[in-house]
Amino acid sequence: MTRSVAEANIAISRIREMPYGIARSTASAAELDRITAEGPPEARAYALFTTVEGYAWGGEVNKAFLPFTQMLRWWDAHPEYFDEQDQHSLFWSFKWMVAHLMEFPAITAAQIDTTLTDMQRRYALAGNGMNAVALSRFGWAQMRGAADTEDLFVEWSSTPRDDFSQCEACDPGDRAAHLYRTGRYEECIRLVEQVLPQSPECATEPGDMLSYLQLASLHVGDAVGAARAHRLARQHLPQDVTAAPIRGRHLEFLARSGNPSRALAKLVEDQRFLLEGDTPHVRWTYLRSVGAATGLLAADHAATPIELHGVPAATVAELDRWVRGEALTLAAAFDARNQTSALTDATWAVWNDATFLPVDLSVFGEHLAPVASAAPAPRAEDPAQPSRPQASSPDAFPAGADADAAQGQLGLDDPAELLAWAESQAGADRVAAARAYVAAANAYRAVGRLQAAGFAHAEAAMLASAEGDDEGARAQFASAASLLRGAATPARFFAPVVRAWAGRAEVTQLPREPTAWRNP
Repeated sequence: MTRSVAEANIAISRIREMPYGIARSTASAAELDRITAEGPPEARAYALFTTVEGYAWGGEVNKAFLPFTQMLRWWDAHPEYFDEQDQHSLFWSFKWMVAHLMEFPAITAAQIDTTLTDMQRRYALAGNGMNAVALSRFGWAQMRGAADTEDLFVEWSSTPRDDFSQCEACDPGDRAAHLYRTGRYEECIRLVEQVLPQSPECATEPGDMLSYLQLASLHVGDAVGAARAHRLARQHLPQDVTAAPIRGRHLEFLARSGNPSRALAKLVEDQRFLLEGDTPHVRWTYLRSVGAATGLLAADHAATPIELHGVPAATVAELDRWVRGEALTLAAAFDARNQTSALTDATWAVWNDATFLPVDLSVFGEHLAPVASAAPAPRAEDPAQPSRPQASSPDAFPAGADADAAQGQLGLDDPAELLAWAESQAGADRVAAARAYVAAANAYRAVGRLQAAGFAHAEAAMLASAEGDDEGARAQFASAASLLRGAATPARFFAPVVRAWAGRAEVTQLPREPTAWRNP
């Protein structure tokens, strides 16, 4: 018995609630097959779009072209089966497909030109605005290194926004990327910093624009701004395969900012992107950033052993040669298709860029290091609530302020206020929160509250670990364990801290300068 339109739409909507990936794509394809064979035809457009969407964002872009073509044919044959939302989805996904066609060197330039012309024609027939078309033409010119790239960028920027424009998070992110690529670093910084207070959020934003902000800050010599941008960028770092270019820029930043241990740890963490990418262009973009990083790292750590799955390289120097060979091979394939040298030139431009600016990414300053001297005799504490002393005024210090200032205003005799302020900052500013936890721990130690001090150090350690400061996390965990042991903390409260410390032992015990790097 054929399902009703409502029943079919509910089934499709449930698939759209699934996370992107093979499971969702498989379910979507099966649902599309069922609707194509059994009906109802009114649900077919929704099923086609859901299948395109799943492939496009689930790491299988190459599989999205067929259902997208089927959706166009269905629209041409039966526009009556497309409601208003279906029509919007069709033209919205057009942007994805045109952009992705460019990212496969096997797709000819003639095919891309034809598709762009068809996109413009269909948008005009439907009465749509032309902002998305202008963006697509700019993107194609940029990839080819065309002489009119800047003119097309200006044309896109000046074309009025409409229902099919990039979202309000992606739009400034794309502008910032172009400003960075063309060396307008101050403009890039101003644009991103102007947008950030608006809390832009999308699939890859604000992670994408922040990845450029941290690098642009290096180029203008702003170490403090670079550290701030990097810490914020870490909090918005996407995890899926579409985020490979963003993660590559993080690796490049760590190498350019004089943090070799963190750079090599990031390389091991993200090693799968060395061999795979959502598209060939995504992989080339990632490898280009990796090549910039390994080139810098090889200068001082050429012989450092490194072990990566499926990569024929045993040292940093060998990895650098392999990465560069892979990146240049991909660039050459695109350039052959485009009949230019644009991607090869762009690759060497990044690798020949000598920008280097030491940036201190440690969470804790020396003035906030754990107190090493003997503490007063511990006071009796309630083991049932060891880590949450209540503050008399949780809002005593404003959000966003530094822990040093917080400690100065509240005083060492009021550690509960410091603790409450640290807790209020943990979600917004992990560095400020971690420093405030250490200040609270030192204040608790001063009055003999060793158990409370120990748990405050443990909280600081967790935040430092989240910020990539493994050395700082190790020191805080050590202080936490020592204090909790000295306070005779019950095992049910002490054990979670030890487990958290042990769970990070393999990472936190890496040397300050790398000697060997392996698969985890």
